[in-house]
Amino acid sequence: MIEIIITIVMILLSVVFLILAERMVMSSAQRRKGPNQVGWFGVLQAIADGVKLVFKEVIIPIKANSFLFILASILILFTSLAA
Repeated sequence: MIEIIITIVMILLSVVFLILAERMVMSSAQRRKGPNQVGWFGVLQAIADGVKLVFKEVIIPIKANSFLFILASILILFTSLAA
């Protein structure tokens, strides 16, 4: 059980580092400031983006069928994951 937890933590830390590295390279290429505004050297930027994504409001067009509108998103997610 401890090996699984250590593996998950290492994967999450590597993802955070890779996201940070990608953002720094992209900001350098675009000649702008990087993601160093949140946390220590921008490490918390990925967490801030995740929190922002979780609390985003779902906008459904007024004249759209809400069931089909949400179902289409779910089907696209599952087909991309299956591929």
